[in-house]
Amino acid sequence: MPPSRQHQQQSPAEDAAASLHTLLQDPAVSQLLQHSPPGATATAEQRQLMAGCVEGVQDLNREVRVALGEPAAATAAAVAGRVLGVVLRHQAARNAATLMVWAQQQPQQLQMGLLQQQTGAGLLTPTAALVWAKCADCLTKLSGVLTLSCDAPPEACSVAALAAAMLRQLHQSGLLSSMHASLQPLVQTIVQQCDDSNRWSPAHQAFSTVHTLVAVIDSACTRARVLVPAELLRTSILAVLQVLQQVQGCGPVLAAAATGRSLPSSSSSSSSSNSSSSQAYQAFARAQCTAAGFVYNLALDSEAGQHEQEVAVALQQLLRDVSMQELLLQQLTVNTMLMHRLHSQQQQQQQQKQCGSKQLGPSSKRNNRCSSSSSSSQHDQQQLQLLAFHQDMLLMLPGGQAYVDAAAAVAVKTWGGCLPEALQGWLSDTIRHTNMLGFCLQRHVRHCTDHNTPATAAAAAAAAVPLLVLSPAAVRLVLELQLLLADVAQRQQQHRPRALQLLSHCNALLFNQMKSFLATTGSSCLPPEVLQQAGPQLLLALAAPLQQLQLQIKRSPRASDGVFGDARMEQPLYALRAAAAGFASADAFGDSAIPEPVGRLPDLAAAHPEAYCSLIDCCVRSPLLTAADMLAAAQLLEHAAAAVLCSVEGMNNTAAVASLASALTSLVKRAVQFTREAVGLQGQLTASATREQLAAAGIPAAVVRINDVLLDAAAKHSCTVFTSSSSSSSTSMAVQLVVITGVSFACTEDVQQIWQRNIILTVWKLWWTLASLGLTRADGQAAAAAAAAACPAAGDAQQPCSGQSGDPAASSSSHSNEADMSSSSSQQVCWGYLLHLHQSNLEWAAAVKRFTDGGLDMLHADCFEAAGSSSPFEGERCGQVVEGSLDLCRALAAAAPLPVVCNNPRCENLCGGSEAAAVSSGCVTCHCRYCSAACQQEDWRRHRRACKRMATAGQVCG
Repeated sequence: MPPSRQHQQQSPAEDAAASLHTLLQDPAVSQLLQHSPPGATATAEQRQLMAGCVEGVQDLNREVRVALGEPAAATAAAVAGRVLGVVLRHQAARNAATLMVWAQQQPQQLQMGLLQQQTGAGLLTPTAALVWAKCADCLTKLSGVLTLSCDAPPEACSVAALAAAMLRQLHQSGLLSSMHASLQPLVQTIVQQCDDSNRWSPAHQAFSTVHTLVAVIDSACTRARVLVPAELLRTSILAVLQVLQQVQGCGPVLAAAATGRSLPSSSSSSSSSNSSSSQAYQAFARAQCTAAGFVYNLALDSEAGQHEQEVAVALQQLLRDVSMQELLLQQLTVNTMLMHRLHSQQQQQQQQKQCGSKQLGPSSKRNNRCSSSSSSSQHDQQQLQLLAFHQDMLLMLPGGQAYVDAAAAVAVKTWGGCLPEALQGWLSDTIRHTNMLGFCLQRHVRHCTDHNTPATAAAAAAAAVPLLVLSPAAVRLVLELQLLLADVAQRQQQHRPRALQLLSHCNALLFNQMKSFLATTGSSCLPPEVLQQAGPQLLLALAAPLQQLQLQIKRSPRASDGVFGDARMEQPLYALRAAAAGFASADAFGDSAIPEPVGRLPDLAAAHPEAYCSLIDCCVRSPLLTAADMLAAAQLLEHAAAAVLCSVEGMNNTAAVASLASALTSLVKRAVQFTREAVGLQGQLTASATREQLAAAGIPAAVVRINDVLLDAAAKHSCTVFTSSSSSSSTSMAVQLVVITGVSFACTEDVQQIWQRNIILTVWKLWWTLASLGLTRADGQAAAAAAAAACPAAGDAQQPCSGQSGDPAASSSSHSNEADMSSSSSQQVCWGYLLHLHQSNLEWAAAVKRFTDGGLDMLHADCFEAAGSSSPFEGERCGQVVEGSLDLCRALAAAAPLPVVCNNPRCENLCGGSEAAAVSSGCVTCHCRYCSAACQQEDWRRHRRACKRMATAGQVCG
């Protein structure tokens, strides 16, 4: 019960509440309320009684407002609690709700048009519509007072008692049990009778009543559970869930009315913000916000087992209902639209700033480049991909842009300001929406799993329910949101922890969308329109959480655990495979042991090779990657290698080639790391070893398969390109040769004792590429020497920088004018020195000749077929072949430094989101790149000869 009455003079608010209660006890009014409300044919006596009801409710509203006044912030909540307590003691909420229930018995008979006209003119005729509107205002006022009183100290008032009393009165009035049946007819009557040109619309009262009911029940659930009987709480929650299900159906009613009355003139849109339709949309959007918040809190309580089974079942039905999915997607669309608008403004300002800097002198430009880091350059590349996919959702919004504008106004008011000042409110709101969409997915999939018998009606019903959250537009919306969140985390350092938390939730929602789509539809990939229209965004969105995780670890290793929690951030590899190739079962999501399906992976890699390779590069360098994930990474990278190295377009895309080289280098480094760890595990495993330990111990065998995957693809496509007689064939195979030799050299260094056969097999496959270039023949070696003298330099080679090539200290450089070269693999890289490398490189010809002179070129397919899984060479001969193979790989790799990667073969650095982003030091003479001065110093003896040769030929690396 409300707080006990103080021994003091009765306040005006209490007098007004008592007078209204006395009025409703009058026999004449009681008799009026026992019949349907009169329409236009109301008698004089009925009008007089309705006028008395209107006056009583108005007096109550006025006195409550006067009693609240404008007290100080410290006492406002206490005053609100005392005022609400005294009016509830006289059944204020029950009386107002009783009158409202009576007035809306027949919504079609209410004179809403007359009410709107007279409200604008200031002349109010007592009608049932006027009674309804004033009672709705009264309940809204009392609900607001209850919300304000929640901040009062316990000694000032009992908020729990106030919430319990108000809920009980609303239940007794019948408003809770009847509102779901009256809401849509009320809105239909309002939009049919009212004029959009008027600034005021009764629709505001209809949706405000929904807000009142939800707010009161929410307060009762959170603050007064012990004071409310379980049966009352159960029936109230079930009743309000029915109301919320009807709220979403009012949107099309508003949209249809606005569409039917819209004019083709351009002036109609400019005046819409002042019309009653705008006010109706804002009231509708506010009711949606309230509904989403209540259902979210209810879902959390249900997960904690705080509600009865009947409530839990009703909640699950609501979460599976298409109307709730529409509501959540509409709210998320508005939030995404507002953030995209802010992002566009910030990007435009940045572009204007960059245009201004171009007008400065050369020294200012150099200083500006010096201030840019690798992360910012990579971030700028991502900005170009943030397309407005929320526009695809406008068809799902009632009223289109008019709804978006109204909902945005409500959101700004809820957050207490506009973005970016209200970023904290935006983050909290968006977290709730993403989590709720996740709840909807879980409930639907669980329901389909529980009723997975085709003969049951429940299974048929579950399959018939459309999952809007899995529609192509919804998937693209989540992709856009994920990229925007990564941008927020990058820009807004103050809100970075909260933004990273939301990024983790959004990433989980994206994975659930993929998993649920495959599980419920049996499809082999995501909708084709998603892969075709949003392929780059999909790849960037999958990589964004890992990039932010690595950046967070770099800044604060301990803080990263609390930000990302238990989210499996290594899943992008399997998410990519699922998105483009699917699985036979959703249970295979995240399992590298399943044979890799192809699906649309080759198409995706060919269409967006740079983003494709960057995603794999980021995944491989992640500290969360395990040995069990390596094979999946290699299988995915195979498609990129085939797409880039085996087509004219791919080879002309230097950024794609750079991304591929970066990803391959990262894969090799990780393979070497895991292999060395596996050597230490030999003989230490027990019967109780975990799956992770077994995978780590078995990495040598897996690396053999990884090498097979990459080299088989390269060799196969090398032959294909070679037989095409294309002018770019030699270019393609030259770059392949450099990449393959680098992979072979790094993979075999220091771990040769456990996989000699793999070394021999690698060189055997490499030999085919050397043969295709003519380097295995004596005349080919002579031609190479002649070509070196005739055409020593590539056509697009750059002039070397000043510096002494013989001094390793002079070669160490991190000048600012080279910062843009090492920032990302997404920039244009010069590969000119590789175009004719097989013709001008004497080291290659000499290395092949040494291998041939040593009698080590006896590598034929029949040897391996006869030997099976063992080496075709035995004893001392095997050791000679292995050592000769390693010398060949070392010589080939040393003579051809690669751009955008660290060229130290012993480098183990896996920091940063990619190999290309990690390199920061370069040789002044030939621009050969390294990740650090230490790596450059360590590699100088090996690199010195190649550096002199390139300087003599006028060539530079990159």
